[in-house]
Amino acid sequence: MSSSSKRVRATSLILLNWRGVFFREYALDRHVTALEGANGAGKTTAMIAAYVVLLPDMTRLRFTNLGESAATAGDRGIWGRLGEPGRPSYAAMAFQISSRKRLIAGVKLDRKGEPTVEPTPFLIHDPPTDVSAQRLFLTLSEDGLEEFIPTLGELRDRVALEGARLEVFSSAKEYFASLFSFGVLPLKLTSSEDRDKFNEMLKTSMTGGMSRGLLSELRAFLLEEKRGLAQSLRTMNENLIACRGTRAEVRDSRALEQESSQVYRFGEEMFLGAVAATCKGAREGVHNIEQANVRQERLRAERATAEEDFERADRRSTEAREALEHASEEHDRLIELLAATKQAVGHHKKLLEQEKLAQVLEEQFADNNALLEQCSRALALAITSREVATRNLDAAREGRDDWQHGLEALIERAALHNQARKTRAHVIEICKDLGVDLSLDTREGVLLEAERMSVALDEVDSKRRGMRRELNDAGVHEREHTVAKEALDLILDEQDEKMPSISLAREALARCEARRENLANASSLESSRTDLTRALHRRREALERFSLLGVQMPSDVERLTPLLMSSLEEAQREERDVTASMGALERTQRALESELAALANEERDLRLSLEQYTRQQRRRASLEEALGTPIKTIESLLAVRKSIARELATSSEQISEKSRMAIEHADAARALLHRHGGASRELLALQEELAGELFSSRFDDVAPEDAAALEARWAPLADAIIVDDLEHATRVVKERSGALSTVRLIEDTSNIDFEPPDTDGGFDVIVDDETGRRITRLPDKPTFGRSAREARANEHLARERELLASIEQHRSAHESLSRQEQACEGLITHASSWLREDPAKRLEVITKRTSEIREELTGNADELDELTVRGRELSSHVQTLLSLLPETELLVRRTLPEELEVVEEQIANLERDRAYIERVGEAPSKLAAHMHALARSPLSEKQRDDLASELSVLDTRRDRLDKLLEALAKLEEHFDALADEDVEATLRDKRDIGPKLEQAYRHAETELRRAQSHEQDCVEQRNVAAARVMGVEQSLENVRQEIEKSKKALEGLDVGMPDEHDIEVLEENRGKAKLARENARQALSDAMSDFGSASEKWSEFETRFKNSVQETLRIETEESPKIDAWQSLEEQLAAAEFLETIRSSQRLDNLLTRPSDTLYESARHAREKLLIQLDGNTRGGGELADALKSREDSELLERGVSYLSQWLEVRSWLMRRWPTDIVQDDDPLQALDRMRDKLRRLEEQLGIQEERLRLDSENIAGSIEQDKKAASRRVRKLSRTLEQISFGSIASIRIKLTPDERMGNVLRALREPEVQQSLFRQDMPLEEALDEILRRYGGSGARERVLDYREYVQLVVQIQRMGALHWEDASPTRLSTGEAIGVGAALMMVVLTEWESNSRMFKRENKGQSLRLLFLDEANRLDHANLATLFSLCTSLDLQLIAAAPEVAHGEHCTAYTLVRTQDKQGREIVEVTGRKLSNSKSNGEACVE
Repeated sequence: MSSSSKRVRATSLILLNWRGVFFREYALDRHVTALEGANGAGKTTAMIAAYVVLLPDMTRLRFTNLGESAATAGDRGIWGRLGEPGRPSYAAMAFQISSRKRLIAGVKLDRKGEPTVEPTPFLIHDPPTDVSAQRLFLTLSEDGLEEFIPTLGELRDRVALEGARLEVFSSAKEYFASLFSFGVLPLKLTSSEDRDKFNEMLKTSMTGGMSRGLLSELRAFLLEEKRGLAQSLRTMNENLIACRGTRAEVRDSRALEQESSQVYRFGEEMFLGAVAATCKGAREGVHNIEQANVRQERLRAERATAEEDFERADRRSTEAREALEHASEEHDRLIELLAATKQAVGHHKKLLEQEKLAQVLEEQFADNNALLEQCSRALALAITSREVATRNLDAAREGRDDWQHGLEALIERAALHNQARKTRAHVIEICKDLGVDLSLDTREGVLLEAERMSVALDEVDSKRRGMRRELNDAGVHEREHTVAKEALDLILDEQDEKMPSISLAREALARCEARRENLANASSLESSRTDLTRALHRRREALERFSLLGVQMPSDVERLTPLLMSSLEEAQREERDVTASMGALERTQRALESELAALANEERDLRLSLEQYTRQQRRRASLEEALGTPIKTIESLLAVRKSIARELATSSEQISEKSRMAIEHADAARALLHRHGGASRELLALQEELAGELFSSRFDDVAPEDAAALEARWAPLADAIIVDDLEHATRVVKERSGALSTVRLIEDTSNIDFEPPDTDGGFDVIVDDETGRRITRLPDKPTFGRSAREARANEHLARERELLASIEQHRSAHESLSRQEQACEGLITHASSWLREDPAKRLEVITKRTSEIREELTGNADELDELTVRGRELSSHVQTLLSLLPETELLVRRTLPEELEVVEEQIANLERDRAYIERVGEAPSKLAAHMHALARSPLSEKQRDDLASELSVLDTRRDRLDKLLEALAKLEEHFDALADEDVEATLRDKRDIGPKLEQAYRHAETELRRAQSHEQDCVEQRNVAAARVMGVEQSLENVRQEIEKSKKALEGLDVGMPDEHDIEVLEENRGKAKLARENARQALSDAMSDFGSASEKWSEFETRFKNSVQETLRIETEESPKIDAWQSLEEQLAAAEFLETIRSSQRLDNLLTRPSDTLYESARHAREKLLIQLDGNTRGGGELADALKSREDSELLERGVSYLSQWLEVRSWLMRRWPTDIVQDDDPLQALDRMRDKLRRLEEQLGIQEERLRLDSENIAGSIEQDKKAASRRVRKLSRTLEQISFGSIASIRIKLTPDERMGNVLRALREPEVQQSLFRQDMPLEEALDEILRRYGGSGARERVLDYREYVQLVVQIQRMGALHWEDASPTRLSTGEAIGVGAALMMVVLTEWESNSRMFKRENKGQSLRLLFLDEANRLDHANLATLFSLCTSLDLQLIAAAPEVAHGEHCTAYTLVRTQDKQGREIVEVTGRKLSNSKSNGEACVE
């Protein structure tokens, strides 16, 4: 069957109840149906009726330019054309769908009130061919004489009686869809745009020519709208919404994570800093207490040693006191015996005693003098030692300084070398002056020559001294003689011109010496007066202290000393008892404190154990609850861990597998949503290179239900490429190297059937071709058809979402299993904690014992305070007694005032001698010094001049010798410098001995201090010895005077001599007794002194020990709050389950290396940062910041507990702030890790979504580009058809396609990453983002333009005239009427052809070619030639045309109807119609008269 035979034809036009027409059927020609008649005859009405049948959309119909009086502007040109009111009007057209199928399409028009007309479309399916339209549409009256127009219901019955079926449509959309499916309409007309295009084409054809609407919207007429991009846009918008949601979630999660991390970091720094500061303070406190206890124990040992020394001194003093009592008794007995003997022997015995005493004093004087000399020698040695030590120190200092300035020393040595050479030259020069020859080759030679010259110098000096002495003595003798004479005159208080004699001088000096000797005792008298004054003062003070004892003063020392000693012993005994009691209490306290410390350590360990025990028990119970399995032993725990490990492995595998499947589904969906439905990259690249079109893209708009059948039908061509030039494409493919093994190219698709094949309800498609028969199974997942691919893509995406949701569930379960595994690991690690006995019982016992110890410590501390007070009182009493013991002699010495008066009288006598001595001044000493000058007369003047001349000669020689010796000394001193060349070695040696020099310097300093101390001791000893010598000497002098007096008395008495033997025996015994008593008294004094020193030392240690006890108590008082604060914080940390975590943290150990005050300051700064973070940088943190601010910084020791509570508030706030899927336990750190994991997953998801959006954007741009290329091919193909059309002066017609540069900019921009990013703006929907892109790169327009590929090209209709080489734009203003109508007809034919081609695959029933029916009103605008050309063009284009003109008699190849409007007898308008067939300018036809 030819193509024309398959095309739908309009066979007749039927009008019922139109103005002047009751019923009229026009048989329509295959090509041209001409309606001729005068104006108003009804030509246009007939065309309008056909128009309404094809487009019964009253919103678009407007026929106002009618020239008829009954037409109004408001009825759209239809109301006035309808027939008799009250009856329905019908317009219908009969169509030949196929050789076996006919169809009548009609519209019932009802007037509803001027000017409203309501259309009701209907179809009559399969009307019988033997039944006329009149019979079908008109109803006879009962008598059969009258016909009337039926209602729609009556028509339905009438049609049914004739064996046909009438289908009424409630909407024009359903009517259009049905006509499209039968091939009557080339478009579905379901969209407003399609209806506008169809209406514009009919209106343009009716008016004739080329309408501006057709030319300006030629793209919309010729190029099919691709609605797949709208779906891509919707998919992109959905992805964008999801992407924005994910991005917002990422942003919110990132902000939440950053804010939470900052808050957690600052809070943890605050908390850890306070904990570390409290812990460090407690450690420092414990250390300080331990150090105080160590010092106290050391003092305790020293006090015990002092106490032993005191006891030994006490025993010695007791023994010395007993010895003194015995010696005193013996002495008293001998004194009584001696008194009786003295009465017998008289003065003779007294004399003997005095002589004996003098002898003893002389011995004592000799001994003391020897002792004084010994002390003087010792002092001299000490001074020498001190000077040696000083020199050694200086030498050591100089050695050290020399070492420090070693480099300068080496330089100096070099200088000395030069100086030594100069000195040797100088020596030689001096030797020449002296006339001597010296040997200077060696140091020994220099030394020998120096000794020789020194001897010569000594000889000269000896001579010089003799002469100088003699010369000086002359002057000195003269001066001394003068001085001696003047001094003698002053002493004698007279002047004598005679030469004084030496004897006179000696006598004067003797008298001065006697008075001076008397003055020598002045110092001893002054000392005696001072001693007596001090003793008197000391006695008064001692009496005041003694009065405090409350006892009566004894008369002598022998009774006073035992009284003081007994009181002292009693006080010391009581003091020792108190000290012993304090020691016992202190030992008890230490034992209790030690026990308390041990209990505290045990309590702390138990609390830790209890915390661990409780935590592990809770973990075990939680694990048991989660697993539903009891865990009582380590074996059951290991079994549980093994089971959890298996489940974790399975969960990981499931997550990995489902993640892989989700990625596969996402990739599959992305591939299906691609513009080419998953075609290979190689095929797409080749298609781009060939500028072709994929064959499969022609089926993008097929219905989903037809996609599988069409893909099976054209399976071999599924990967084919449609090209314009097959030969050129073949050459390109042959020259191209690629991965494609087979390439199919198609040039002509006119023979391609886009109709889905018939599968007869089966699953196979059978295709017969020239090679045989192919049977292809219907694919389950077709790739033909965008809708089918989108449906499959949606299935993949839905599956992906299901998998992602399942993955999240598995991840949640996996995390739960991980936590359970961690709990198992923790229980295994701390198995000893939860398998042990509950520590709470032992903790209760320790708490009770601790309370008892604290009460006992408090009682002991009170008692110790009372003993301390009593000990201080006794110590003061002992000190008083000890201070009185050395003063016993003074206490009983009542004659001190009289003794002081005698000494003062002696001092007054000495004042007179002092006045004489002061008057003579230095005269005695001058006289004594120069008294020898009185023996001879002074030298003469001449004798002095001779001596001076000789002395001058010796001086000159002496100077030269002296210079020579000095030069020799320098030469000898620096002789070694001449050969000193090893300076660097010496420098290294100097550096090596530096430390030794420093050590020597330190040793010298120590030795100097020791020598100075020894010298001071020697000075004191010498002073003591000198005082003793003076005392003994004075006593000896007194005794000698007494002896002289006794001798004179014996001589004057003239008595007999007593028994010498008895006297000697008694004197000897008395002396021994006295000596023994003195020795005993001295021993007692020494013992008491030692006792006092020991007592003072013991008291000092006792005081230091008590102070140490007080200091220890003070330190414990000061440091205990720190320790208590840490213990309290430890308890709260344990209660909060932080203690174990903190102790296992390395950060705490690092912090503990810093001082506690620094840690407190660091914690405070961290708190300030936390408040700033909460107040200004964290959403919703202001309330928490205010709550924390309201809790001002507490005291330093309470800050750890305060910061702990604030940290707990921060943690609680964080846990409340986080989502429930993040907070799965009470550990914010793990929650932060989960939050970061979630953020990482969201970022990965965001990356995938953004990549999808980028691909979507590129896909849209690529799709538009591909559609542009397809449109270009279609336009070229259509142009080839138009180029074959010629008429009149027009040789050819074509449509030129040019790209729109501004929209090309938009297309290029869509591929740029920067522009793609603008699609992701959170504050702009996708549609607005597209508008923004269009305004920025395309000028202006709506967002739909971006997605419409037709907006990216411009179509221009051009013509080429006969004989012309160029093309010109077909503008209606520059074309003649005939040319415009012809060109317009050709364009409309092309438009209909394109519509037909595009819509064939969407037809459901009739798969033939669509109806080609156009209108031309007022055809009289064409002359006969143009009209004939138009009719011929309709024939060649296989086009049906209904033309109206006053006269078309000269037309050919058409069916012509003549319409004449008349009136019947009743005055009704009647349109009479006659018809004829015109062919070859001959008319024959059949008239149809109404």
